[in-house]
Amino acid sequence: MAGAKLDIGGPVSGSHFSTNGAGGQPKKLDVDAIVNEGRVTLDEPSFLETALYYAKNGWHVSPLHTPIFQDDKLAGCSCGKADCASVGKHPRTAKGKDNATTDEKIIIRWWSLWPDANIGLNCGASGLVAIDFDIHKEGYAGGELLDKLRSEHPTTTAKSGSDGFHLFYQQPKDNPL
Repeated sequence: MAGAKLDIGGPVSGSHFSTNGAGGQPKKLDVDAIVNEGRVTLDEPSFLETALYYAKNGWHVSPLHTPIFQDDKLAGCSCGKADCASVGKHPRTAKGKDNATTDEKIIIRWWSLWPDANIGLNCGASGLVAIDFDIHKEGYAGGELLDKLRSEHPTTTAKSGSDGFHLFYQQPKDNPL
């Protein structure tokens, strides 16, 4: 791919946000400042705050199941299936991504039922492309690309449930995926 131009559409502004800024306005939190060797060092916004922020920006969200930890080790999934193959990554709602919404009342209702629910995004409905970097996996070789994307194409970055990163970009209007 040497010499190829990477066209990933426009960046999405921001990083994680919290609604505890002045006058209730969103306060930007730098992902690099809150992530230190895989450990959170500052207060993160709640799942509800983050879901509402995403929705206010036109991103369609839905609640996902939650990993269950015991003694700092993964012990299962909130779905209760002993053999769950997608711990914390599958929908809590019947229609999954098709239930994703930007409606604040629905989002508040979901996170009042499941306050620790992970956040699912319907990238297609939201006009987004997500690039997933699983930096923890054996044989991972994407560090150079991750660094290049983050420096040359800054965008919203979220820490994934598996200690990787998701980079979000606007879907190119002339080439929808």
